[in-house]
Amino acid sequence: MKPTGELSRVNTAEILKGVSEGSRNTSLFQLASKFRGADVPYDHAVTMLMDTASKCHPPYPANEAQRIIDRVYTQYQPNEKPVKAEVVEKKETALDRWVSVIRQASRFFHAPGGNPYALLSTNGHLDVYPIGDAIFSEWVRHVIYATCGDIITDEQLRRLVAQFSAEAKYSDTVTEVFYRVGGDKHTVYIDLGDANRNVVKITADGWEVVQNLPVPFQRRSTMLPLPIPQHGGKLSQLQRYLNISKDQYPLVVGWLVAALQPSGSYPLLNLTGSAGSGKSTAAKTLRNLIDPVSDPTRSIPKSTDELRSFAANNYVIILDNLSKCPDWLSDELCRLSTEGGMVSRKLYLDNEENVVSGKRPMILTGLNSVVSRGDLGDRTFSVDLRSLGGSYGSEEEYAASFAKDAPYIFGALCDAVSTALRRLPEVPKKMPIRLADVGRWIVAAEPALGIDFLAAYQQNRQEAAAERLDTHPVAVGILELMEYRSRWEGTASDLFEALKIHTSYSQLSDIPSWAKGPNGLGRALVSLEPDLDKAGISVSRGRSSSAKVITLTRK
Repeated sequence: MKPTGELSRVNTAEILKGVSEGSRNTSLFQLASKFRGADVPYDHAVTMLMDTASKCHPPYPANEAQRIIDRVYTQYQPNEKPVKAEVVEKKETALDRWVSVIRQASRFFHAPGGNPYALLSTNGHLDVYPIGDAIFSEWVRHVIYATCGDIITDEQLRRLVAQFSAEAKYSDTVTEVFYRVGGDKHTVYIDLGDANRNVVKITADGWEVVQNLPVPFQRRSTMLPLPIPQHGGKLSQLQRYLNISKDQYPLVVGWLVAALQPSGSYPLLNLTGSAGSGKSTAAKTLRNLIDPVSDPTRSIPKSTDELRSFAANNYVIILDNLSKCPDWLSDELCRLSTEGGMVSRKLYLDNEENVVSGKRPMILTGLNSVVSRGDLGDRTFSVDLRSLGGSYGSEEEYAASFAKDAPYIFGALCDAVSTALRRLPEVPKKMPIRLADVGRWIVAAEPALGIDFLAAYQQNRQEAAAERLDTHPVAVGILELMEYRSRWEGTASDLFEALKIHTSYSQLSDIPSWAKGPNGLGRALVSLEPDLDKAGISVSRGRSSSAKVITLTRK
């Protein structure tokens, strides 16, 4: 930009030459003072000072240059001589130099939930890491030593990470970060997790393997690589490795293709069966097709924070060998399936919240189903594995055979995702399934899957609902109460007493899932409503002149 008018009174030679490290603060302050003294318009002064800052050796941070110009133009009037820059501006410290080096080698941003991230260049690739992670801290140490020759202390590292975290959180750049699967309604990307940064790009026209992560993917140290998918495979090859019936196959492959949606909700897959029926093996096999890791399973979490930590570090979650599902866990699983936002404190003594954003595909395994509440049941595909009858094959042979077939099964799964992307606009938006977006996605993929998903799902839901009603004492009591009635009405206390009379269970107080009083009965009734409705009994609530009333009606 050629200086004109009042700007011509400034020595442009000062603008055109860059200054070296050690004198950048002073030189830029003096230059900003000249601009103000010559009454250069603010916008022109900012442009010229930023240009000079970029020519410094190394380049002076733009935000620091902005602070200099703002300070001078706020505190001083035209033709007023500012105090000496040496008095106002401190000499550049080693910390300033390290911050500048890291800024030049990375880009900071935050995810929609507010979590701070850094986009780093490592070994010729671009990688995304949460700021504060051990890997990010190690990278900071490495870059500073490689560039400046300085070995920083733990306290210096803490200060640097705090600075970068603040810059990321208050950055104007907001970008969603994906785990293993990302994209939008037109394109699905699957991170293969290999050293070459290969990604499967899937569109309505097909799929291909590309490089350099077109969308931001976060990787964890436990992530293992997926095989390069191959054309010509069939999903039906998967049945060789799963101990499931033909009726259950649509639910399993439906869960797999649903787990590769770019957005929306994810169903749970509940695998049950007797000891030795291959539940854990089936769960790991399914996970290995879309999200292999070095530690694939977890037992029941002891707290919400433990579950959230697992969700923050995994795409697929397997909770293995569950014997119970407390109400708090059922609520959190529902949230992870359809809502996707889980908040926890970073540290026990912190007030700062850490947001685990994103939904997760999940698998539960156990001898019997632990899904006792209707809201979780409506999000769950239940599959009961057949007994192997004591006939077991070699694990080594199983693994070798699966490794050979997996690239072709994975390729067939990519074909199914491509089919779903192509056919989704044609599928009706209303579905007879609570997770309507899941239902539409699987139905759209049906030609590639070779299944009738909705028929299999409806049968599965009816069977699962009947099983939950048969095993819950409150549900058993209500079914017996309504066996010869078309309508019952009363308070929660009235219903509590009526159920004690009509239920065939003995020693009700010893049954853990039996309501301990009218309030507990009310809570149990809420969770059972979807299943009771499927059984032909509707539950409604109202108020009489003196109390809250529950009405049971046989449809």
